[in-house]
Amino acid sequence: MKLLGFLKFILSVFFFGVLLYGGYYVFDQYVWKMIHPDPTVEEQFVQEVGKISNIEHFQDNVNLDSKKPFAMLLLGVDGDSFTSNRSDTIMVAAVDPKNSKVSLLSIPRDLRVEIPGKEGHDKINAAFARGGVDLTAKTIEETFGIHTDYYATINFKGFQEMVDAIGGLDIDVEKDLTFSDRITRTQFSLEKGQQTLNGIQALNYARFRKDGEGDFGRMRRQQQVIRAIVDQTITFRNIPKMVDIIQVVDKNFNSNVSFKDLGLLALKMRNLNGDNIQTIKLDAGTDMINGVSYVTASDDAIQQAAQQVFNVLDQTSN
Repeated sequence: MKLLGFLKFILSVFFFGVLLYGGYYVFDQYVWKMIHPDPTVEEQFVQEVGKISNIEHFQDNVNLDSKKPFAMLLLGVDGDSFTSNRSDTIMVAAVDPKNSKVSLLSIPRDLRVEIPGKEGHDKINAAFARGGVDLTAKTIEETFGIHTDYYATINFKGFQEMVDAIGGLDIDVEKDLTFSDRITRTQFSLEKGQQTLNGIQALNYARFRKDGEGDFGRMRRQQQVIRAIVDQTITFRNIPKMVDIIQVVDKNFNSNVSFKDLGLLALKMRNLNGDNIQTIKLDAGTDMINGVSYVTASDDAIQQAAQQVFNVLDQTSN
């Protein structure tokens, strides 16, 4: 896949983009009216991801009930094409608004699955190229049994610009990394240890998988980056940068949840921080099948991961 050919999610970025965007919209609508320039190709792509599927899963402009837990599909996508992209980051967020907690199930993009309407097996990220957010959600539901009524997407450009807008990302890089950066087409290196990453560095750190861990290490780093973004975007030092942050999210973020509901959710979960974002692990491995490298997981492993999502969704009396 080309870069701008990830999040998302991504990286990432995904869930807190929802909260941040909605909360600020409630308090400062006048800013909203000032930030609608003509969209770029990348921005148009984000706006179109819910419209390219023959399978209808999501409803547009749904009402979000923030009084009870819910599941949301989070996707980090490439934005340089309307039809040929595969989702680079796939997560299901199990959200508990009452307790301001989020559990993230990261789904390997190379997970071998059956995609509805397609014969045989394929990598799960192919569902997005074939049918956007709707087919991706349907594939997840048939594989994991998890139904999602809501989705949020962000593209590479949005992730990169958000990190730059908050003044960089303070993060403890887990090890030395050196590889060819497909965005700038230069050699890219990071040293192990605590440091401040700019947007392109954070994106590459979240997407790196050229080591023995592959997608598994990358998913861990993506969730590390998401926690850092949540913590650092809500700090007082970023209040003067709020307009810049909203402009980035406006151009590169899309959801089927109304801005009003996003704002109410943001208010309800205003105490959310990185410590309240938990990881759900999918026990999986890698296999070469018919000359293609896949991530594979047993039915039991998939059911165990899904059950952790259901445990959050069932917390209606906490």
